[in-house]
Amino acid sequence: MSDSLRGIRLFVAAYEERSFTAAARRENATQSGVSQHIRRLEETSGVQLFSRGTSSVSPTPAGDGYYKKCLEILRVHEEASAILERYGRGFVGEIKIGLMPTLSRRALAPALSRFLESNPNIVVRVNEAESAILTEAVQAGDLDFAVVPAFDSPMGLRVRRLLRTPEVLVSSKASTLEPMAPVRLRDLGPMKIVVPQNQNTRRTTLETYFVSSGAQIERFVELDAILGTLDMVLYGNWLTILPGVMFTPLNNQDRFTVNPLCDPPLFTELVVIEPARRSMQVAAEAFSELLKAETERINSIWDGILR
Repeated sequence: MSDSLRGIRLFVAAYEERSFTAAARRENATQSGVSQHIRRLEETSGVQLFSRGTSSVSPTPAGDGYYKKCLEILRVHEEASAILERYGRGFVGEIKIGLMPTLSRRALAPALSRFLESNPNIVVRVNEAESAILTEAVQAGDLDFAVVPAFDSPMGLRVRRLLRTPEVLVSSKASTLEPMAPVRLRDLGPMKIVVPQNQNTRRTTLETYFVSSGAQIERFVELDAILGTLDMVLYGNWLTILPGVMFTPLNNQDRFTVNPLCDPPLFTELVVIEPARRSMQVAAEAFSELLKAETERINSIWDGILR
C-alpha cells in the first residue's frame, strides 16, 4: 500500500477509535507514528483535524468532512484492486465471515458447500459468535462481513438488509401443539422457557414480547448455546423461541414442534455488516449472495403460514 493510502488508513482509524493509541493497535503502527502523521497532515493543510484531550481525541468539523472523503477513497481503491480477481478461474485467497449460531445451523452448510465446489482454491473461515462479538470483530477489520440482528448503525460500519424472519416457538415432539400452526403465548398457560443471557441483544426483545403478548412465565433458564438450548427442549420439557430461518419442514418433523408466534407476531431483521472503510472482497460478496439466497429459500416456508 502506498504511503498516501497508509496515511489515510491511519487517519480513519484515529477518527473511528477516537484515540491515537487504539488507532495504532488497529493498524499495527506506533502511537507516536499515528500522532506524528496527523500532526504533519494538519500542518500541511493548515487545518486542525482533531481536538486533543488527556485520553482521547475528537474530530473537528474539518475532520468530519475529511473522514467521509477518506472512506470513499479507501473503498474505490479496494474496488479497483478487486477487479483483477474477476479474471481468474474461481476465487483464491481467504475470506473471513461471522455468523450467529441461529444462522449457522441451517443456512451455512448448503451455501458453503456450493461456494467451495465452485472455488476450490479459496479458504473460508467462519467465526460463530453472538452479535456483539461479531460487530466488534467487523469494526476491527478482523472479518470481511458478519450477519447480525438489525441495530442502529455504529460508526465505521456499512449495513445492508439480509432477511426478515419470523420468531417461532420451539417445543418437543411430545407437544400437544399442532405443528406449524400460529400460536398465542397467552393461551399456553405458565411456561418454562429457555432464553439468552442478559448481554445477548435478543433477551430484551423477548422480554418485551412476553409482556406485550400476555405470556405467563413459570421459570427462565439462561443459555447462550444453541445445541444446549435445543437439548433442553428435547429432554427437559422446556420451550424456547428462535428465528424461523433455523427450521425447515424436514427438520421440524423428527424432533421438534415449531409454531410461529401470532397476535402479535414477532419478527427479526437480519443484516450484513462490513467495514465502511473498505470494499468487500469480490469473493466475500459472492458468498454473501449465496448465503442470502439460501436463507430466503429456507425462510419461504413461513410465507403462506403467516398470511
